[in-house]
Amino acid sequence: QLCVKRGGYGYECGFFPPERQPYVCADGLICKSMGVKGKYFHDGAAPASCQPCGAGDNCEAPAAGCVRQFKVSGEACANVRAVVMDVSGEATVSAEHRANATAKSSAEVESTQTVEKDGATGTATRSASAEHEASASGHAHAEASATATASGEATAEACVKVSEVLEDLGIASADGVSPMVAKKIVARADEMAQAAAYEAAVKKAEENGMLSAKDAAEDLAAAKAKAQAEEEAAKKAQEEADAKAAEMAAAKAKAAADAAAKEAAEAKATTTTTTT
Repeated sequence: QLCVKRGGYGYECGFFPPERQPYVCADGLICKSMGVKGKYFHDGAAPASCQPCGAGDNCEAPAAGCVRQFKVSGEACANVRAVVMDVSGEATVSAEHRANATAKSSAEVESTQTVEKDGATGTATRSASAEHEASASGHAHAEASATATASGEATAEACVKVSEVLEDLGIASADGVSPMVAKKIVARADEMAQAAAYEAAVKKAEENGMLSAKDAAEDLAAAKAKAQAEEEAAKKAQEEADAKAAEMAAAKAKAAADAAAKEAAEAKATTTTTTT
Protein backbone atom coordinates (compact mmCIF):
# COMPACT_ATOMS: atom_id res chain seq x y z
CA GLN A 1 0.00 0.00 0.00
CA LEU A 2 1.39 3.41 -0.98
CA CYS A 3 0.06 6.90 -0.11
CA VAL A 4 0.43 9.44 -2.92
CA LYS A 5 0.62 13.21 -2.24
CA ARG A 6 -2.70 14.73 -3.30
CA GLY A 7 -2.98 17.62 -5.73
CA GLY A 8 -4.30 21.11 -5.15
CA TYR A 9 -6.83 23.24 -7.01
CA GLY A 10 -6.53 22.83 -10.79
CA TYR A 11 -4.28 19.80 -10.52
CA GLU A 12 -4.63 17.52 -13.55
CA CYS A 13 -6.20 14.44 -11.95
CA GLY A 14 -7.75 12.94 -15.06
CA PHE A 15 -4.43 11.38 -16.02
CA PHE A 16 -4.85 8.79 -13.25
CA PRO A 17 -6.93 5.64 -13.75
CA PRO A 18 -10.61 6.14 -12.77
CA GLU A 19 -10.28 4.07 -9.59
CA ARG A 20 -7.51 6.38 -8.33
CA GLN A 21 -9.12 9.71 -9.16
CA PRO A 22 -11.20 9.98 -5.94
CA TYR A 23 -7.92 9.95 -3.97
CA VAL A 24 -5.88 12.40 -6.07
CA CYS A 25 -7.21 15.80 -4.92
CA ALA A 26 -6.57 17.46 -1.55
CA ASP A 27 -9.25 17.93 1.11
CA GLY A 28 -12.15 20.05 -0.08
CA LEU A 29 -11.44 19.28 -3.72
CA ILE A 30 -12.80 16.66 -6.07
CA CYS A 31 -11.62 15.39 -9.47
CA LYS A 32 -14.06 16.65 -12.07
CA SER A 33 -14.15 16.33 -15.84
CA MET A 34 -13.11 19.44 -17.74
CA GLY A 35 -15.57 18.73 -20.52
CA VAL A 36 -12.72 18.36 -22.98
CA LYS A 37 -12.62 15.38 -25.33
CA GLY A 38 -9.55 13.24 -25.18
CA LYS A 39 -8.03 10.29 -23.37
CA TYR A 40 -4.82 9.33 -21.64
CA PHE A 41 -2.70 6.21 -21.48
CA HIS A 42 -4.70 4.45 -18.75
CA ASP A 43 -8.04 2.86 -19.62
CA GLY A 44 -10.87 5.24 -18.74
CA ALA A 45 -8.55 8.18 -18.05
CA ALA A 46 -9.66 11.51 -19.58
CA PRO A 47 -8.97 15.25 -19.02
CA ALA A 48 -10.11 16.34 -15.52
CA SER A 49 -8.86 18.64 -12.72
CA CYS A 50 -9.19 19.14 -8.97
CA GLN A 51 -12.16 21.44 -8.33
CA PRO A 52 -13.88 22.67 -5.14
CA CYS A 53 -16.42 20.26 -3.72
CA GLY A 54 -19.97 21.23 -4.51
CA ALA A 55 -23.37 20.21 -3.29
CA GLY A 56 -23.90 16.52 -3.76
CA ASP A 57 -20.19 15.78 -4.15
CA ASN A 58 -18.85 13.05 -1.88
CA CYS A 59 -15.54 14.51 -0.85
CA GLU A 60 -15.06 13.16 2.65
CA ALA A 61 -14.94 9.38 2.38
CA PRO A 62 -12.12 9.08 -0.17
CA ALA A 63 -10.01 11.78 1.43
CA ALA A 64 -9.11 9.64 4.41
CA GLY A 65 -7.95 6.72 2.33
CA CYS A 66 -4.83 5.86 0.39
CA VAL A 67 -4.43 4.65 -3.16
CA ARG A 68 -3.59 0.95 -3.32
CA GLN A 69 -0.90 -0.24 -5.64
CA PHE A 70 -0.06 -3.82 -6.47
CA LYS A 71 2.99 -5.73 -7.60
CA VAL A 72 2.20 -8.63 -9.95
CA SER A 73 4.76 -11.44 -10.03
CA GLY A 74 5.09 -15.14 -10.73
CA GLU A 75 3.49 -16.95 -13.64
CA ALA A 76 0.11 -18.20 -14.83
CA CYS A 77 -0.30 -21.86 -15.76
CA ALA A 78 -3.06 -23.78 -17.52
CA ASN A 79 -3.66 -27.47 -18.14
CA VAL A 80 -5.72 -28.46 -21.19
CA ARG A 81 -6.96 -31.84 -22.40
CA ALA A 82 -7.69 -32.08 -26.12
CA VAL A 83 -9.31 -34.79 -28.24
CA VAL A 84 -8.92 -34.69 -32.01
CA MET A 85 -11.25 -36.86 -34.09
CA ASP A 86 -10.81 -38.50 -37.50
CA VAL A 87 -7.04 -38.23 -37.87
CA SER A 88 -6.00 -40.18 -40.97
CA GLY A 89 -2.88 -42.25 -41.50
CA GLU A 90 -1.46 -44.20 -44.45
CA ALA A 91 0.88 -47.17 -44.65
CA THR A 92 2.41 -49.45 -47.27
CA VAL A 93 3.52 -52.96 -46.30
CA SER A 94 5.12 -55.79 -48.29
CA ALA A 95 4.88 -59.53 -47.67
CA GLU A 96 6.37 -62.76 -49.03
CA HIS A 97 4.94 -66.26 -49.08
CA ARG A 98 5.92 -69.70 -50.33
CA ALA A 99 3.26 -72.32 -51.07
CA ASN A 100 3.29 -75.99 -52.02
CA ALA A 101 0.85 -77.74 -54.34
CA THR A 102 0.22 -81.27 -55.69
CA ALA A 103 -1.43 -82.17 -59.01
CA LYS A 104 -2.40 -85.40 -60.76
CA SER A 105 -2.74 -85.66 -64.54
CA SER A 106 -3.53 -88.38 -67.08
CA ALA A 107 -2.68 -88.54 -70.76
CA GLU A 108 -3.37 -90.81 -73.72
CA VAL A 109 -0.91 -90.93 -76.63
CA GLU A 110 -1.02 -92.76 -79.96
CA SER A 111 2.21 -93.93 -81.59
CA THR A 112 3.02 -95.47 -84.97
CA GLN A 113 6.24 -97.47 -85.35
CA THR A 114 7.81 -99.12 -88.42
CA VAL A 115 10.31 -101.93 -88.05
CA GLU A 116 12.48 -103.61 -90.75
CA LYS A 117 13.60 -107.12 -90.00
CA ASP A 118 15.30 -109.54 -92.36
CA GLY A 119 14.14 -107.59 -95.39
CA ALA A 120 10.57 -107.38 -94.12
CA THR A 121 8.85 -104.31 -92.85
CA GLY A 122 6.24 -104.12 -90.18
CA THR A 123 4.22 -101.07 -89.18
CA ALA A 124 1.88 -100.82 -86.22
CA THR A 125 -0.02 -98.15 -84.34
CA ARG A 126 -0.81 -98.41 -80.71
CA SER A 127 -2.11 -96.04 -78.02
CA ALA A 128 -1.36 -95.93 -74.32
CA SER A 129 -2.50 -93.92 -71.33
CA ALA A 130 -0.67 -92.99 -68.15
CA GLU A 131 -1.09 -90.98 -64.97
CA HIS A 132 1.40 -88.95 -62.97
CA GLU A 133 1.29 -87.01 -59.73
CA ALA A 134 3.68 -84.09 -59.27
CA SER A 135 4.47 -81.58 -56.54
CA ALA A 136 5.76 -78.00 -56.87
CA SER A 137 6.32 -74.89 -54.79
CA GLY A 138 5.65 -71.26 -55.64
CA HIS A 139 7.05 -68.03 -54.18
CA ALA A 140 5.39 -64.63 -54.38
CA HIS A 141 6.02 -61.07 -53.16
CA ALA A 142 3.17 -58.60 -52.73
CA GLU A 143 2.84 -54.99 -51.61
CA ALA A 144 -0.33 -53.30 -50.37
CA SER A 145 -1.35 -49.86 -49.10
CA ALA A 146 -4.12 -48.88 -46.70
CA THR A 147 -5.60 -45.81 -45.04
CA ALA A 148 -7.16 -45.68 -41.59
CA THR A 149 -8.60 -43.05 -39.26
CA ALA A 150 -8.32 -42.73 -35.50
CA SER A 151 -8.83 -40.24 -32.70
CA GLY A 152 -6.02 -38.67 -30.73
CA GLU A 153 -6.00 -37.54 -27.12
CA ALA A 154 -3.43 -35.55 -25.16
CA THR A 155 -3.00 -33.29 -22.14
CA ALA A 156 -0.61 -30.35 -22.08
CA GLU A 157 0.41 -27.70 -19.57
CA ALA A 158 1.74 -24.25 -20.37
CA CYS A 159 2.93 -21.41 -18.14
CA VAL A 160 3.35 -17.73 -18.94
CA LYS A 161 5.67 -15.38 -17.04
CA VAL A 162 4.67 -11.86 -16.03
CA SER A 163 7.39 -10.44 -18.27
CA GLU A 164 5.75 -12.08 -21.30
CA VAL A 165 2.35 -10.65 -20.37
CA LEU A 166 3.76 -7.15 -19.84
CA GLU A 167 5.37 -7.29 -23.27
CA ASP A 168 2.09 -8.43 -24.81
CA LEU A 169 0.14 -5.61 -23.13
CA GLY A 170 2.81 -2.98 -23.68
CA ILE A 171 3.17 -2.28 -19.95
CA ALA A 172 6.62 -1.29 -18.75
CA SER A 173 6.48 -2.70 -15.22
CA ALA A 174 4.26 -4.72 -12.92
CA ASP A 175 5.49 -2.92 -9.79
CA GLY A 176 3.07 -0.44 -8.23
CA VAL A 177 0.18 -0.89 -10.65
CA SER A 178 -3.44 -0.05 -9.93
CA PRO A 179 -6.00 -2.73 -9.07
CA MET A 180 -7.50 -2.37 -12.54
CA VAL A 181 -4.14 -2.85 -14.25
CA ALA A 182 -3.28 -5.74 -11.93
CA LYS A 183 -6.54 -7.47 -12.84
CA LYS A 184 -5.84 -6.83 -16.50
CA ILE A 185 -2.38 -8.42 -16.23
CA VAL A 186 -3.71 -11.46 -14.38
CA ALA A 187 -6.59 -11.93 -16.84
CA ARG A 188 -4.31 -11.66 -19.84
CA ALA A 189 -1.84 -14.08 -18.25
CA ASP A 190 -4.61 -16.65 -17.83
CA GLU A 191 -5.68 -16.16 -21.47
CA MET A 192 -2.15 -16.57 -22.80
CA ALA A 193 -1.48 -19.67 -20.68
CA GLN A 194 -4.78 -21.21 -21.77
CA ALA A 195 -4.06 -20.52 -25.44
CA ALA A 196 -0.53 -21.94 -25.22
CA ALA A 197 -1.71 -25.08 -23.40
CA TYR A 198 -4.53 -25.58 -25.90
CA GLU A 199 -2.20 -25.28 -28.89
CA ALA A 200 0.27 -27.75 -27.37
CA ALA A 201 -2.48 -30.23 -26.43
CA VAL A 202 -4.05 -30.17 -29.89
CA LYS A 203 -0.68 -30.66 -31.59
CA LYS A 204 0.17 -33.59 -29.33
CA ALA A 205 -3.31 -35.09 -29.78
CA GLU A 206 -2.94 -34.89 -33.57
CA GLU A 207 0.43 -36.63 -33.34
CA ASN A 208 -1.01 -39.36 -31.12
CA GLY A 209 -3.98 -39.78 -33.44
CA MET A 210 -1.69 -39.99 -36.45
CA LEU A 211 0.39 -42.70 -34.78
CA SER A 212 -2.73 -44.69 -33.92
CA ALA A 213 -4.09 -44.26 -37.44
CA LYS A 214 -0.76 -45.30 -38.95
CA ASP A 215 -0.63 -48.41 -36.76
CA ALA A 216 -4.15 -49.32 -37.85
CA ALA A 217 -3.25 -48.65 -41.50
CA GLU A 218 -0.16 -50.87 -41.19
CA ASP A 219 -2.27 -53.71 -39.82
CA LEU A 220 -4.72 -53.39 -42.71
CA ALA A 221 -1.96 -53.14 -45.31
CA ALA A 222 -0.12 -56.13 -43.81
CA ALA A 223 -3.27 -58.25 -43.98
CA LYS A 224 -3.83 -57.25 -47.61
CA ALA A 225 -0.24 -57.93 -48.62
CA LYS A 226 -0.25 -61.31 -46.85
CA ALA A 227 -3.46 -62.39 -48.56
CA GLN A 228 -2.19 -61.30 -51.97
CA ALA A 229 1.17 -63.05 -51.51
CA GLU A 230 -0.54 -66.25 -50.37
CA GLU A 231 -2.93 -66.21 -53.31
CA GLU A 232 -0.20 -65.55 -55.88
CA ALA A 233 2.16 -68.15 -54.38
CA ALA A 234 -0.58 -70.79 -54.31
CA LYS A 235 -1.49 -70.00 -57.91
CA LYS A 236 2.11 -70.27 -59.09
CA ALA A 237 2.63 -73.56 -57.21
CA GLN A 238 -0.56 -75.09 -58.61
CA GLU A 239 0.22 -74.01 -62.16
CA GLU A 240 3.71 -75.50 -61.95
CA ALA A 241 2.43 -78.73 -60.39
CA ASP A 242 -0.26 -79.05 -63.09
CA ALA A 243 2.31 -78.50 -65.83
CA LYS A 244 4.73 -81.05 -64.37
CA ALA A 245 2.02 -83.66 -63.90
CA ALA A 246 0.72 -83.18 -67.46
CA GLU A 247 4.22 -83.29 -68.95
CA MET A 248 5.23 -86.44 -67.09
CA ALA A 249 1.91 -88.20 -67.77
CA ALA A 250 2.29 -87.44 -71.49
CA ALA A 251 5.91 -88.67 -71.44
CA LYS A 252 4.90 -91.91 -69.73
CA ALA A 253 2.02 -92.51 -72.13
CA LYS A 254 4.23 -91.84 -75.15
CA ALA A 255 6.90 -94.21 -73.93
CA ALA A 256 4.30 -96.92 -73.39
CA ALA A 257 2.65 -96.29 -76.77
CA ASP A 258 6.02 -96.30 -78.57
CA ALA A 259 6.98 -99.56 -76.91
CA ALA A 260 3.64 -101.20 -77.71
CA ALA A 261 3.69 -100.00 -81.34
CA LYS A 262 7.28 -101.12 -81.82
CA GLU A 263 6.53 -104.52 -80.37
CA ALA A 264 3.50 -104.91 -82.65
CA ALA A 265 5.48 -103.76 -85.68
CA GLU A 266 8.24 -106.26 -84.94
CA ALA A 267 5.65 -109.02 -84.67
CA LYS A 268 4.23 -108.07 -88.04
CA ALA A 269 7.65 -108.04 -89.67
CA THR A 270 8.42 -111.49 -88.25
CA THR A 271 5.09 -112.86 -89.48
CA THR A 272 5.73 -111.52 -92.96
CA THR A 273 9.18 -113.10 -93.12
CA THR A 274 7.91 -116.47 -91.91
CA THR A 275 5.01 -116.48 -94.37
CA THR A 276 7.27 -115.58 -97.25
